[in-house]
Amino acid sequence: MYGDQDRQVGNILRQNSENKINSMPRIAVYISSLEMEKDRLADATFVGKMNIRERNIEFNPETGRDEYTSTEGTNYTIERIMPTPYKLTVKADIWTSSTEQKLQLLEQMMMLFNPSLEIQTNDNYVDWTSLSVIYMDNINFSSRSIPIGTDSPIDIATMTLSMPIWISPPSKVKRLGVIESVSMGMFSQIGRGSGGYIEGLGVDDGGIAPTQLNNIGAAATVIDNYNLIVYGGQARIFYPDASGSHKNDLINVDINSEQRVNWNIIFDKHLGQWDSRDSKIFLLQPNGTQVVGTIAINPLDPTILNIEWITDTYPSNTDIGSEYRPNSPGTFDAIIDPKTKGPNSGLPASTVGTRYLIIDNIGGGIRETLIAENSSNRIDTTIDHNKVLRTEVYVNNHPVDFDVLNIAGKLVIRLDQSAQIDDSITYELFTNDYGPSAWRNQDGSDFIANTNDIIEWTGTKWRIIFDSTISKNVIRYLTNIYTNVQYKWNGVGWVKSFEGEYLKGYWRILL
Repeated sequence: MYGDQDRQVGNILRQNSENKINSMPRIAVYISSLEMEKDRLADATFVGKMNIRERNIEFNPETGRDEYTSTEGTNYTIERIMPTPYKLTVKADIWTSSTEQKLQLLEQMMMLFNPSLEIQTNDNYVDWTSLSVIYMDNINFSSRSIPIGTDSPIDIATMTLSMPIWISPPSKVKRLGVIESVSMGMFSQIGRGSGGYIEGLGVDDGGIAPTQLNNIGAAATVIDNYNLIVYGGQARIFYPDASGSHKNDLINVDINSEQRVNWNIIFDKHLGQWDSRDSKIFLLQPNGTQVVGTIAINPLDPTILNIEWITDTYPSNTDIGSEYRPNSPGTFDAIIDPKTKGPNSGLPASTVGTRYLIIDNIGGGIRETLIAENSSNRIDTTIDHNKVLRTEVYVNNHPVDFDVLNIAGKLVIRLDQSAQIDDSITYELFTNDYGPSAWRNQDGSDFIANTNDIIEWTGTKWRIIFDSTISKNVIRYLTNIYTNVQYKWNGVGWVKSFEGEYLKGYWRILL
């Protein structure tokens, strides 16, 4: 029963008589305190949005009742405002007629708290505060004093329970915005001067046919003659050239003025009225995820769409963890030019796990990686034997034993054991052209790495944890901690993970 009941209701339950005896056992539950938990406070301006799509309900004359159909019904957008956290303290008074009865009840309830009891306050799908826990803070075993004497009061055991709760403001429920989608394919022109279709997403390689845009209050309109280019926090829509794609440099975005399209014209012609506060753009990525951003037309240049990216929608970072950096496997600390900066020379002293993405070669020598096409123990190089001071060889990232031969003046490596087909073989040739002293290992030995590699400090030496020379057919996502910008390795170079040209099938706008 609820312990803090209304006095009038209590009098009715006792049949308006002081002689009626309370029945036992009985548990009375009531709130003893409510206080704000400031350590659980969060951003009061945060709004969590959910798009709810219901199935349509129609009357079935055969069964005589309403039933769900396979078509889409009413759609809603629900905006939930950040709730305020509180700590609710509740007491449960257990009235019993004997000590044995009290122990039996306590035994069944106390085993539930180990250390807490999880509860669900309701089954509302959109209620983000429905789950909570109950903690047992204290137990007062008996309400009677010792010695009891000649009195015989009812023995009451009190359990003090606490739980974190939230008090929520009302949510906004409104009709779901209309999805306006343009079918495009994804074209990536990335790296230094290189470009091409990747991941089979080209127009002629599995491209998706144009889809219709749902016009607000008008007939649907097909749009298939626009391309989208995204750079940083901006996007332009433009007419493609005769080849069906735009080939200009994505970094400078030097689009001819006659190719640029006014976003106001696009929205007015095809999409109707729109509200920039709720409008979003979606960019499909090669791994199947979507990068999302809120949009607004640039007031100074209507051919530019300003985008505020939602970082939570970025693709997941690729795990390149190690024992030297176990807590942030998909990150690196900065992008640096090793020819101009180094540890204690423009950069802070390196600590264990420090990582850099380098944009130029390091070291006095050559580092090459190849994949064995047949079983062999011989590696021919084009380097003069007399210029090489030291050689290191790794098969599948493990050091191996070998001999160095001088054949016709060139250095030849002969492995003690033959490499097998598809083995990764890496050899480092340290020449008398020493690299920068700032990038040497703790023992003074030179370190060799190539452009676009990611290197890591182990505490005694540098090592390569991402080898760009053998990662030609993989996609990798990593985040630069210094700028909090995510980058993508496309097999040629590093670019911002979502930057590039999007053709039909791979971008859409939600109004």
